[in-house]
Amino acid sequence: MKRTTKITGSLVLTVFSLLVIISLSSGSIITKYLLPSAAELLGVQVALKSSSLNLFSGLFSAKGLTVSNPEGFKEPHFITADKASVRVSLLSLIRGRIVLSSASLDNFTVNVVRNENGSINANHFAARLQSEKTKAPAQPGTTAARTPAFKVSNMNATIRLRYIDHAFTTNTLDYSFLTSVKIDGISNFEAPEDYGTFTINGHLENNPQVLSSSITGRVATLSNPLEPTFEVNGQIKSIHVDALDDLAHKIGLYSKEFIIDTPVKSTNGRLRGDLKITFKEPMPLGTLAKKLKNTQLPPVITATVPVRGKVESPRIDWAGAVMQSLLDNALGNLEHTLKNIKIGPDDIEKQIDGVVDTFKGIFNKKKKQEK
Repeated sequence: MKRTTKITGSLVLTVFSLLVIISLSSGSIITKYLLPSAAELLGVQVALKSSSLNLFSGLFSAKGLTVSNPEGFKEPHFITADKASVRVSLLSLIRGRIVLSSASLDNFTVNVVRNENGSINANHFAARLQSEKTKAPAQPGTTAARTPAFKVSNMNATIRLRYIDHAFTTNTLDYSFLTSVKIDGISNFEAPEDYGTFTINGHLENNPQVLSSSITGRVATLSNPLEPTFEVNGQIKSIHVDALDDLAHKIGLYSKEFIIDTPVKSTNGRLRGDLKITFKEPMPLGTLAKKLKNTQLPPVITATVPVRGKVESPRIDWAGAVMQSLLDNALGNLEHTLKNIKIGPDDIEKQIDGVVDTFKGIFNKKKKQEK
Protein backbone atom coordinates (compact mmCIF):
# COMPACT_ATOMS: atom_id res chain seq x y z
CA MET A 1 0.00 0.00 0.00
CA LYS A 2 2.82 2.37 0.95
CA ARG A 3 4.66 1.42 -2.22
CA THR A 4 1.57 2.18 -4.34
CA THR A 5 1.17 5.52 -2.61
CA LYS A 6 4.82 6.36 -3.29
CA ILE A 7 4.49 5.42 -6.96
CA THR A 8 1.31 7.52 -7.31
CA GLY A 9 2.97 10.43 -5.56
CA SER A 10 6.03 10.17 -7.77
CA LEU A 11 3.85 10.04 -10.87
CA VAL A 12 1.88 13.14 -9.84
CA LEU A 13 5.11 14.97 -9.03
CA THR A 14 6.59 13.99 -12.41
CA VAL A 15 3.52 15.17 -14.32
CA PHE A 16 3.46 18.40 -12.31
CA SER A 17 7.14 18.98 -13.03
CA LEU A 18 6.60 18.38 -16.75
CA LEU A 19 3.75 20.89 -16.80
CA VAL A 20 5.94 23.47 -15.08
CA ILE A 21 8.79 22.86 -17.53
CA ILE A 22 6.48 23.07 -20.55
CA SER A 23 4.87 26.28 -19.23
CA LEU A 24 8.27 27.88 -18.61
CA SER A 25 9.60 26.88 -22.02
CA SER A 26 6.35 27.49 -23.93
CA GLY A 27 7.69 30.69 -25.52
CA SER A 28 10.49 28.87 -27.32
CA ILE A 29 8.15 26.00 -28.25
CA ILE A 30 5.67 28.41 -29.81
CA THR A 31 8.42 30.29 -31.67
CA LYS A 32 10.06 27.12 -32.96
CA TYR A 33 7.02 25.05 -33.88
CA LEU A 34 3.73 26.95 -33.89
CA LEU A 35 4.78 30.13 -35.73
CA PRO A 36 6.21 28.27 -38.75
CA SER A 37 3.05 26.14 -38.91
CA ALA A 38 0.84 29.26 -38.75
CA ALA A 39 2.91 30.94 -41.46
CA GLU A 40 2.61 27.85 -43.68
CA LEU A 41 -1.11 27.64 -43.04
CA LEU A 42 -1.79 31.31 -43.91
CA GLY A 43 0.84 31.70 -46.60
CA VAL A 44 2.28 34.86 -45.01
CA GLN A 45 4.75 35.79 -42.29
CA VAL A 46 3.49 35.49 -38.70
CA ALA A 47 5.62 37.00 -35.94
CA LEU A 48 5.57 37.43 -32.16
CA LYS A 49 7.85 39.46 -29.92
CA SER A 50 7.12 37.18 -26.97
CA SER A 51 4.58 34.57 -25.85
CA SER A 52 3.69 32.28 -22.98
CA LEU A 53 1.30 29.44 -22.23
CA ASN A 54 0.10 28.53 -18.75
CA LEU A 55 -1.00 24.91 -18.90
CA PHE A 56 -2.64 25.11 -15.47
CA SER A 57 -5.04 27.90 -16.44
CA GLY A 58 -5.04 27.39 -20.20
CA LEU A 59 -4.12 31.06 -20.69
CA PHE A 60 -2.09 31.87 -23.80
CA SER A 61 -0.54 35.36 -24.02
CA ALA A 62 1.29 36.97 -26.91
CA LYS A 63 2.95 40.37 -27.33
CA GLY A 64 3.80 42.12 -30.56
CA LEU A 65 1.68 39.91 -32.82
CA THR A 66 1.79 40.65 -36.56
CA VAL A 67 0.26 38.77 -39.48
CA SER A 68 1.56 40.09 -42.79
CA ASN A 69 -0.54 40.83 -45.85
CA PRO A 70 -0.16 38.64 -48.95
CA GLU A 71 1.56 39.95 -52.08
CA GLY A 72 -0.38 42.55 -54.05
CA PHE A 73 -1.26 44.78 -51.09
CA LYS A 74 0.51 48.01 -50.13
CA GLU A 75 -0.27 47.77 -46.43
CA PRO A 76 2.26 45.55 -44.61
CA HIS A 77 -0.05 43.84 -42.10
CA PHE A 78 -3.42 42.12 -41.96
CA ILE A 79 -3.43 41.88 -38.14
CA THR A 80 -1.43 43.72 -35.50
CA ALA A 81 -1.75 43.54 -31.71
CA ASP A 82 0.28 44.96 -28.86
CA LYS A 83 -0.97 42.17 -26.62
CA ALA A 84 -3.44 39.33 -26.95
CA SER A 85 -4.52 36.83 -24.29
CA VAL A 86 -6.89 33.93 -24.92
CA ARG A 87 -8.03 31.14 -22.64
CA VAL A 88 -8.03 27.69 -24.17
CA SER A 89 -9.85 24.63 -22.84
CA LEU A 90 -7.13 22.08 -22.00
CA LEU A 91 -9.62 19.23 -22.29
CA SER A 92 -10.36 20.30 -25.88
CA LEU A 93 -6.64 20.21 -26.74
CA ILE A 94 -6.48 16.59 -25.60
CA ARG A 95 -9.31 15.88 -28.05
CA GLY A 96 -7.43 17.62 -30.87
CA ARG A 97 -9.63 20.73 -30.87
CA ILE A 98 -9.13 24.35 -29.91
CA VAL A 99 -11.96 25.81 -27.83
CA LEU A 100 -11.46 29.48 -26.95
CA SER A 101 -13.50 30.63 -23.97
CA SER A 102 -12.29 34.20 -23.36
CA ALA A 103 -10.07 36.86 -24.87
CA SER A 104 -8.37 40.08 -23.86
CA LEU A 105 -7.02 42.16 -26.74
CA ASP A 106 -4.87 45.27 -26.41
CA ASN A 107 -4.71 47.55 -29.47
CA PHE A 108 -5.86 44.69 -31.70
CA THR A 109 -6.31 45.85 -35.30
CA VAL A 110 -7.62 44.01 -38.35
CA ASN A 111 -6.86 45.74 -41.67
CA VAL A 112 -9.33 44.74 -44.39
CA VAL A 113 -7.91 46.01 -47.68
CA ARG A 114 -9.22 46.08 -51.24
CA ASN A 115 -6.42 46.77 -53.71
CA GLU A 116 -6.55 48.58 -57.05
CA ASN A 117 -7.59 45.36 -58.81
CA GLY A 118 -10.55 44.81 -56.48
CA SER A 119 -8.98 41.88 -54.58
CA ILE A 120 -9.63 41.73 -50.82
CA ASN A 121 -6.91 40.47 -48.50
CA ALA A 122 -9.34 38.68 -46.18
CA ASN A 123 -10.38 36.42 -49.06
CA HIS A 124 -6.78 35.23 -49.41
CA PHE A 125 -6.79 33.90 -45.84
CA ALA A 126 -10.21 32.28 -46.20
CA ALA A 127 -9.03 30.54 -49.38
CA ARG A 128 -5.83 29.34 -47.68
CA LEU A 129 -7.75 27.86 -44.76
CA GLN A 130 -10.12 26.05 -47.08
CA SER A 131 -7.37 24.73 -49.37
CA GLU A 132 -5.42 23.37 -46.40
CA LYS A 133 -8.55 21.70 -45.07
CA THR A 134 -9.17 19.87 -48.36
CA LYS A 135 -5.54 18.82 -48.95
CA ALA A 136 -4.75 15.15 -49.28
CA PRO A 137 -3.11 13.60 -46.19
CA ALA A 138 0.61 14.17 -45.95
CA GLN A 139 2.90 11.37 -47.06
CA PRO A 140 4.62 9.31 -44.34
CA GLY A 141 7.66 11.11 -42.98
CA THR A 142 6.36 14.56 -44.04
CA THR A 143 4.30 17.22 -42.31
CA ALA A 144 1.62 19.54 -43.60
CA ALA A 145 -0.22 22.46 -42.10
CA ARG A 146 -3.79 21.65 -41.22
CA THR A 147 -6.72 23.85 -40.35
CA PRO A 148 -7.37 23.00 -36.70
CA ALA A 149 -10.81 22.13 -35.40
CA PHE A 150 -11.88 25.19 -33.42
CA LYS A 151 -14.77 26.64 -31.49
CA VAL A 152 -15.19 30.13 -30.08
CA SER A 153 -17.36 30.05 -26.98
CA ASN A 154 -18.61 33.06 -25.02
CA MET A 155 -15.87 35.41 -26.21
CA ASN A 156 -15.97 39.19 -25.79
CA ALA A 157 -13.39 41.40 -27.46
CA THR A 158 -12.78 44.99 -28.56
CA ILE A 159 -11.33 45.19 -32.05
CA ARG A 160 -10.27 48.06 -34.29
CA LEU A 161 -11.46 47.25 -37.81
CA ARG A 162 -9.75 49.37 -40.45
CA TYR A 163 -11.18 49.34 -43.97
CA ILE A 164 -8.94 50.57 -46.78
CA ASP A 165 -10.27 50.68 -50.34
CA HIS A 166 -7.95 51.61 -53.21
CA ALA A 167 -10.60 50.88 -55.86
CA PHE A 168 -13.64 52.69 -54.43
CA THR A 169 -12.71 56.26 -55.43
CA THR A 170 -9.83 58.10 -57.06
CA ASN A 171 -8.71 58.87 -53.50
CA THR A 172 -8.12 55.93 -51.18
CA LEU A 173 -11.02 55.28 -48.82
CA ASP A 174 -9.67 54.74 -45.29
CA TYR A 175 -11.94 54.38 -42.25
CA SER A 176 -11.29 52.87 -38.82
CA PHE A 177 -14.09 51.43 -36.69
CA LEU A 178 -14.03 50.54 -33.02
CA THR A 179 -16.15 47.45 -32.44
CA SER A 180 -17.23 45.47 -29.42
CA VAL A 181 -17.70 41.87 -30.52
CA LYS A 182 -19.35 38.98 -28.73
CA ILE A 183 -19.12 35.47 -30.20
CA ASP A 184 -20.67 32.31 -28.84
CA GLY A 185 -20.70 28.81 -30.30
CA ILE A 186 -19.11 29.45 -33.71
CA SER A 187 -17.07 26.46 -34.84
CA ASN A 188 -15.92 24.43 -37.83
CA PHE A 189 -16.58 20.92 -36.51
CA GLU A 190 -20.14 20.89 -35.11
CA ALA A 191 -23.13 19.48 -36.99
CA PRO A 192 -24.17 21.55 -40.05
CA GLU A 193 -27.49 22.47 -38.46
CA ASP A 194 -25.80 23.93 -35.36
CA TYR A 195 -25.58 27.72 -35.31
CA GLY A 196 -23.36 30.05 -33.35
CA THR A 197 -24.22 33.67 -32.67
CA PHE A 198 -22.46 37.02 -32.80
CA THR A 199 -23.16 40.61 -31.79
CA ILE A 200 -21.28 43.65 -33.09
CA ASN A 201 -21.63 47.16 -31.66
CA GLY A 202 -19.36 49.89 -32.92
CA HIS A 203 -18.76 53.30 -34.44
CA LEU A 204 -16.23 55.30 -36.41
CA GLU A 205 -13.09 55.76 -34.34
CA ASN A 206 -13.03 59.07 -32.43
CA ASN A 207 -16.63 59.82 -33.46
CA PRO A 208 -19.33 57.70 -31.73
CA GLN A 209 -22.14 59.35 -33.74
CA VAL A 210 -20.78 58.28 -37.12
CA LEU A 211 -21.66 54.80 -38.39
CA SER A 212 -23.04 53.81 -35.00
CA SER A 213 -23.77 50.11 -35.48
CA SER A 214 -25.80 47.49 -33.68
CA ILE A 215 -25.74 44.18 -35.55
CA THR A 216 -26.65 40.64 -34.55
CA GLY A 217 -26.45 37.41 -36.47
CA ARG A 218 -26.04 33.67 -36.44
CA VAL A 219 -23.59 31.46 -38.32
CA ALA A 220 -23.84 27.79 -39.25
CA THR A 221 -20.85 25.49 -38.77
CA LEU A 222 -17.98 26.84 -40.89
CA SER A 223 -17.13 23.70 -42.81
CA ASN A 224 -15.96 25.96 -45.67
CA PRO A 225 -14.90 29.53 -44.75
CA LEU A 226 -15.52 30.69 -48.34
CA GLU A 227 -19.07 29.31 -48.40
CA PRO A 228 -20.57 30.28 -45.03
CA THR A 229 -24.23 30.16 -44.16
CA PHE A 230 -25.33 33.06 -41.96
CA GLU A 231 -28.03 35.62 -41.21
CA VAL A 232 -27.34 39.25 -40.30
CA ASN A 233 -29.78 41.82 -38.95
CA GLY A 234 -29.21 45.23 -37.47
CA GLN A 235 -28.87 48.92 -38.11
CA ILE A 236 -26.10 51.38 -38.94
CA LYS A 237 -26.84 55.02 -38.17
CA SER A 238 -24.84 58.15 -38.87
CA ILE A 239 -25.74 61.76 -38.10
CA HIS A 240 -22.47 63.57 -38.84
CA VAL A 241 -21.92 62.60 -42.45
CA ASP A 242 -19.21 65.22 -43.00
CA ALA A 243 -16.76 62.55 -41.80
CA LEU A 244 -17.80 60.40 -44.78
CA ASP A 245 -17.21 63.01 -47.47
CA ASP A 246 -15.49 60.62 -49.93
CA LEU A 247 -18.33 58.14 -49.63
CA ALA A 248 -20.95 60.87 -50.21
CA HIS A 249 -19.24 62.06 -53.40
CA LYS A 250 -18.93 58.49 -54.64
CA ILE A 251 -22.68 57.87 -54.54
CA GLY A 252 -23.46 61.48 -55.54
CA LEU A 253 -25.56 62.36 -52.50
CA TYR A 254 -25.01 64.18 -49.23
CA SER A 255 -27.35 63.64 -46.28
CA LYS A 256 -27.40 65.13 -42.81
CA GLU A 257 -28.40 61.75 -41.46
CA PHE A 258 -28.78 58.26 -42.85
CA ILE A 259 -29.84 54.88 -41.51
CA ILE A 260 -28.98 51.49 -43.03
CA ASP A 261 -31.04 48.42 -42.15
CA THR A 262 -29.06 45.23 -42.81
CA PRO A 263 -31.20 42.11 -43.35
CA VAL A 264 -28.73 39.95 -45.32
CA LYS A 265 -28.41 36.18 -45.64
CA SER A 266 -25.81 33.85 -47.09
CA THR A 267 -26.50 30.25 -48.04
CA ASN A 268 -23.33 28.30 -48.75
CA GLY A 269 -21.57 31.54 -49.64
CA ARG A 270 -24.29 32.98 -51.90
CA LEU A 271 -25.58 36.33 -50.72
CA ARG A 272 -29.20 37.39 -50.76
CA GLY A 273 -30.68 40.47 -49.14
CA ASP A 274 -31.70 44.08 -49.58
CA LEU A 275 -30.15 46.89 -47.58
CA LYS A 276 -32.60 49.68 -46.86
CA ILE A 277 -31.00 53.14 -46.71
CA THR A 278 -32.97 56.12 -45.43
CA PHE A 279 -31.55 59.57 -46.23
CA LYS A 280 -32.75 62.59 -44.26
CA GLU A 281 -32.48 66.04 -45.87
CA PRO A 282 -30.68 64.70 -48.96
CA MET A 283 -28.67 67.00 -51.21
CA PRO A 284 -27.32 65.97 -54.65
CA LEU A 285 -23.62 66.55 -55.32
CA GLY A 286 -21.49 67.30 -58.38
CA THR A 287 -23.04 67.06 -61.84
CA LEU A 288 -26.29 65.81 -60.43
CA ALA A 289 -26.65 68.91 -58.26
CA LYS A 290 -26.20 71.17 -61.29
CA LYS A 291 -28.82 69.36 -63.33
CA LEU A 292 -31.35 69.21 -60.49
CA LYS A 293 -30.90 72.75 -59.19
CA ASN A 294 -34.57 73.58 -59.85
CA THR A 295 -35.88 70.28 -58.49
CA GLN A 296 -36.79 70.03 -54.83
CA LEU A 297 -36.16 66.64 -53.27
CA PRO A 298 -38.38 65.37 -50.44
CA PRO A 299 -37.01 65.62 -46.87
CA VAL A 300 -36.66 61.83 -46.66
CA ILE A 301 -35.59 59.42 -49.42
CA THR A 302 -35.39 55.64 -49.08
CA ALA A 303 -33.22 53.51 -51.36
CA THR A 304 -33.15 49.71 -51.59
CA VAL A 305 -29.69 48.28 -52.31
CA PRO A 306 -29.67 44.65 -53.50
CA VAL A 307 -26.88 42.48 -52.07
CA ARG A 308 -26.01 39.62 -54.42
CA GLY A 309 -23.05 37.54 -55.57
CA LYS A 310 -20.78 35.49 -53.34
CA VAL A 311 -19.20 36.25 -50.00
CA GLU A 312 -15.77 36.31 -51.65
CA SER A 313 -16.99 38.65 -54.43
CA PRO A 314 -20.19 40.49 -53.36
CA ARG A 315 -22.19 42.67 -55.75
CA ILE A 316 -23.54 45.74 -53.95
CA ASP A 317 -24.61 48.54 -56.31
CA TRP A 318 -24.77 51.51 -53.92
CA ALA A 319 -24.57 54.18 -56.61
CA GLY A 320 -27.13 52.59 -58.91
CA ALA A 321 -29.69 52.12 -56.13
CA VAL A 322 -29.33 55.68 -54.86
CA MET A 323 -29.51 57.07 -58.40
CA GLN A 324 -32.67 55.12 -59.10
CA SER A 325 -34.28 56.37 -55.90
CA LEU A 326 -33.33 59.98 -56.70
CA LEU A 327 -34.66 59.57 -60.22
CA ASP A 328 -38.00 58.28 -58.98
CA ASN A 329 -38.33 61.19 -56.54
CA ALA A 330 -37.04 63.81 -58.96
CA LEU A 331 -39.45 62.85 -61.72
CA GLY A 332 -42.30 62.76 -59.25
CA ASN A 333 -41.64 66.35 -58.16
CA LEU A 334 -40.26 67.89 -61.35
CA GLU A 335 -43.50 68.64 -63.19
CA HIS A 336 -44.98 70.44 -60.17
CA THR A 337 -41.78 72.45 -59.70
CA LEU A 338 -41.57 73.50 -63.34
CA LYS A 339 -45.21 74.59 -63.39
CA ASN A 340 -44.57 76.82 -60.39
CA ILE A 341 -41.83 78.67 -62.25
CA LYS A 342 -44.16 79.08 -65.29
CA ILE A 343 -42.55 76.81 -67.86
CA GLY A 344 -44.75 75.48 -70.65
CA PRO A 345 -45.74 71.84 -71.22
CA ASP A 346 -43.23 71.34 -74.06
CA ASP A 347 -40.41 72.65 -71.92
CA ILE A 348 -41.53 70.42 -69.05
CA GLU A 349 -41.21 67.38 -71.29
CA LYS A 350 -37.75 68.47 -72.41
CA GLN A 351 -36.67 69.02 -68.82
CA ILE A 352 -37.88 65.58 -67.78
CA ASP A 353 -36.07 63.99 -70.74
CA GLY A 354 -32.96 65.91 -69.73
CA VAL A 355 -33.12 64.65 -66.16
CA VAL A 356 -33.57 61.07 -67.36
CA ASP A 357 -30.59 61.39 -69.72
CA THR A 358 -28.51 62.91 -66.92
CA PHE A 359 -29.22 59.99 -64.59
CA LYS A 360 -28.54 57.47 -67.34
CA GLY A 361 -25.20 59.10 -68.14
CA ILE A 362 -24.08 59.25 -64.52
CA PHE A 363 -25.32 55.74 -63.83
CA ASN A 364 -23.50 54.25 -66.85
CA LYS A 365 -20.30 56.13 -65.99
CA LYS A 366 -20.33 54.78 -62.44
CA LYS A 367 -21.02 51.25 -63.67
CA LYS A 368 -17.97 51.44 -65.98
CA GLN A 369 -15.79 52.73 -63.15
CA GLU A 370 -16.84 49.87 -60.88
CA LYS A 371 -16.02 47.17 -63.47
